[in-house]
Amino acid sequence: MANILQWPTKVWQLPKVQHLVKSTLRYFSAGQKNELSDETKTDKINYSGTYVNMCKIKRMMNIKSGDRILTVAASGAHAISKLLADPEEVVAIDISVPQLHMSKLQAVGMKLLSREEFCTLIGIDRELTPSKERMRIYEDIRSALDADSIEFWDRSKNLIEDGILYCGEFDRAYINSFNALYPTKQDKATIRQFLELGDDMETQRRVYKGLRETSQWRAVFRNLLNFECFSIMRNVLEGDQELDRLLLNMFNHVCNNVPNNRSHMLESFMTGDLTICQLPAYLREGNFELIKDRLDRIKWVEGDIVDHISDSVSKPNLRKFDGINLSTVPVYYEQPEKLPNMMKCAVTLCNPGSMIVYYVHSDKRNNRFQDDLVEKGLLSYGGQDLSHGGFIIPRCSTVI
Repeated sequence: MANILQWPTKVWQLPKVQHLVKSTLRYFSAGQKNELSDETKTDKINYSGTYVNMCKIKRMMNIKSGDRILTVAASGAHAISKLLADPEEVVAIDISVPQLHMSKLQAVGMKLLSREEFCTLIGIDRELTPSKERMRIYEDIRSALDADSIEFWDRSKNLIEDGILYCGEFDRAYINSFNALYPTKQDKATIRQFLELGDDMETQRRVYKGLRETSQWRAVFRNLLNFECFSIMRNVLEGDQELDRLLLNMFNHVCNNVPNNRSHMLESFMTGDLTICQLPAYLREGNFELIKDRLDRIKWVEGDIVDHISDSVSKPNLRKFDGINLSTVPVYYEQPEKLPNMMKCAVTLCNPGSMIVYYVHSDKRNNRFQDDLVEKGLLSYGGQDLSHGGFIIPRCSTVI
């Protein structure tokens, strides 16, 4: 333990580490251009991991047996995890076609494979598994996918070889940036020591305080801005806080409030690998088997969830939902007129007592766009969960 307590200072004294950090920053600051075909550009998966504590989201939504739920699909985990609460139906929607292909591969894999095989396919403990083994498993289940998903994954086999849990633009930005921190086996072992902390949160906070105060650590978060996924966010967020500082604060919140040894999000970002010891809820033993028999309850839909909600309320024979899990992505911050209408339609689309959950990137952000509905007595605001421990913060409201 003494070794890890000294790490924040010691690691940066290594010439090789200093050289790698400077080289990495120069590389990403050079504004290098990737010549991608139009087809390849549309194949980008933005989010492949699970950055949300889905057990807490499930509790916030108070999902009950027989409920009908509408949710963003994301990587598939949002929809798949909700099956643990035994809903009758989960409608999972995403505007990104690649995200839906990611979701469908996870669903088909869970349906046809054992838990061990599925974890191997998506990249759990990927450093211990040859990439050809992941490809072999994919080929075994390939024919069960729909035609569009087969076409997508056949031209994206490199993502399967690397482990699909790490193929998202958001994920790779963090993983590649953190690689500057631990180029040697010794450095990786030290990070593993840090990730094993959590039984004593005071020790974890003290170690992390020493780490985050280094200029090199802050440089990692500045480095994130050179990735396209974060540069887009910077363009649409309000200018009262620099994005690199915001990203650092989000990381600070996780490290100061969530035991490292229970955070699959932290392990994936800092090491580029997720071990069998740090699994999100849907991959855990017992949960996996329970979900497997309920996967047919998910309906995958391509579309903008905001537009989908607005269109649904005007349809005849409206069948209402018992809960909605929205994705308040930054692109909607540039379209503020969409958000109040989205919440108004969501209230119409839900049964009384239903919970509506959405996300913000900062606990300080004042985008309670449902205030008018609260004043009219149609909705009650339930606050935000700062103990959530994810990189986005969930807020919830109840339909009256």
